[in-house]
Amino acid sequence: WNPIEYFWVSDNSCVIALRTCKNDLRNMHAISEVADTEYQIVKEATEDQAGEAVYIARVSNQIFATQYKYIRIPPKGSRSIPPRTGLKPMYSTA
Repeated sequence: WNPIEYFWVSDNSCVIALRTCKNDLRNMHAISEVADTEYQIVKEATEDQAGEAVYIARVSNQIFATQYKYIRIPPKGSRSIPPRTGLKPMYSTA
């Protein structure tokens, strides 16, 4: 068997676990599982301190392992998009 691979979907809603056979060049002999994730806050964000959350994907097949993906939660007082300064509008509505 090849090493197990884990693929997170872009929105972190699920993980695909995949194990393929070393002797099968077309990867037709494989074991896979899709696991939905749960979201848990590890540390709440405050006005000036970032927080942390984790996505957890629990698999049922024992050959695979539970997967964790930690993400940063921006401080509540921060802006998620930096201010745009010094830009001129491309057109006018007047």
